[in-house]
Amino acid sequence: MNSFVLRMVSREIRASWRRLLLFFLCVALGVSAIVKFGTQEQANRHVPPLAQGKQIAAFALTEPGTGSDALALETTAIDDGNHWILNGTKSFISNGDIASTFIVFARDKRQLGYRGISAFIVERETPGFLVNPMLGKMGLRGSPTSELIFDSCRIPKSNLLGPMGGGYQVALRLLTSSRVSVAAQCVGLARGAYDAALTYAQQRTAFGTVIAEKQAVAFMLADMATEIDAARLMTQRAANLVDAGGHPVRETAM
Repeated sequence: MNSFVLRMVSREIRASWRRLLLFFLCVALGVSAIVKFGTQEQANRHVPPLAQGKQIAAFALTEPGTGSDALALETTAIDDGNHWILNGTKSFISNGDIASTFIVFARDKRQLGYRGISAFIVERETPGFLVNPMLGKMGLRGSPTSELIFDSCRIPKSNLLGPMGGGYQVALRLLTSSRVSVAAQCVGLARGAYDAALTYAQQRTAFGTVIAEKQAVAFMLADMATEIDAARLMTQRAANLVDAGGHPVRETAM
């Protein structure tokens, strides 16, 4: 019975973590993008179902050949009168399998550098837009990851998010704030690993004493505790700067 209860609790924890991760990605990079940079019409249309959990949003920046380097992205947006035509591929897009609304970054004028990158809202059922699940991940399986393919995907001109050529700033602002949350997750994971290591070191015996009293092990534990505290303080500093209305690119990247 105890084993059964533990399995059920573990399953519920995994399900809760999955829901939290999906919600975080949806709000931090999807809803926030529309609220901060979208028009009133875009907000009225997309935000209510996303905020209520009826729909999920995804943030599509990463590409197969360029990673998260927004300045090197290859996806293109061609002006075609009342529409934009998107062509290209995105990869490792979180929430891609289940999202209905996508924040997509594409380039319309390469010669303009970062000023030639714009952000767009793309809906899942748009013709020319294909979602391919990416399977076989080693970890983070609670976060569905996909490849996105745009093959002459035609979207209305009104789906431009933010100013024309302002996509790089949109991505930078959203990533700056969301990195603080990622840092907090990492600090929590590191603390959990440290607690597990400390408990083990205080229980495991070798040559007549617990290994926590061995100098080599004690030094490793001390280094772990020091680095975790440093990471926590760096995270808190970045969070305070964001809360104060700043744009701390350096601190959140650290």
